[in-house]
Amino acid sequence: MVAAGLEWNYYYYVLLGLGFLNTVSLTIVFHPNFMREKKQVDAGELNSEPKLTESPTVTKLPVVVDMLPERPREKKRSPLLFVLTNGFCWCSASFMVLYLGIEISQGGWIVEFMIQVTSSIATLISGSRWSAV
Repeated sequence: MVAAGLEWNYYYYVLLGLGFLNTVSLTIVFHPNFMREKKQVDAGELNSEPKLTESPTVTKLPVVVDMLPERPREKKRSPLLFVLTNGFCWCSASFMVLYLGIEISQGGWIVEFMIQVTSSIATLISGSRWSAV
């Protein structure tokens, strides 16, 4: 980007834009309606006549609603809420942020140090380090 004539701080604008796109895509993917199962209908079912689901000789008995035990309603949690409240996800995300931050800043520091000390082999040492990682 610097070779193209842009200032160095535009790099952070690119990262900000990528972070925004990542947030939008994760919001869409973890939306409860996105992962809902769709009812599939065969082409043969559309043109066929309706089928009887109950026998005409069976009589239904009246059901007294007051006598039925009440069942507690199960509250469905969205996948996004599950991920945000899961401790393992937070621990692994924190580890990745810290590990990658340390690794990338150390790699940049090694290159800068080698350029100041010996400019001839700085790229060789940097390439060797990243290939070893």
